[in-house]
Amino acid sequence: MSFGLPTFTRTRKSFVHALIAALVVISGLSTASPASARMWPPAAPSSVTLTPGDGQLTADWPESSTNGNSPIDHYTLYVYPEADEDSATSVDVPASTLTYTATGLTNGTSFCVAIETYNTDGYRSASLDRKSVV
Repeated sequence: MSFGLPTFTRTRKSFVHALIAALVVISGLSTASPASARMWPPAAPSSVTLTPGDGQLTADWPESSTNGNSPIDHYTLYVYPEADEDSATSVDVPASTLTYTATGLTNGTSFCVAIETYNTDGYRSASLDRKSVV
């Protein structure tokens, strides 16, 4: 009996796939995680509304649309003058709170607010930045 190269290659690939499948079954491992077990970063809030006041700035945002397959734990907000990002003040806000008011700000100054979303697995979203004048 003679095998040509294409037949031999197909037979060899089938054997390798069968061997891998058998080893997976024997070891109890799975080659694919179910969708429910995959982790990824949560989404940042889709929008942020900034409302300036006398020496203060209030940020409101909707709940994150994607949690990364783990409940949202908290949001971290960074508030800083537009001209001095290095002086950012950070505050953690519980997941159930979708607003924060920064006080003690200088009137007539542009301030930026960046918001990051964290889930209970510790994954963090990219930040969503917005600017407003107090």
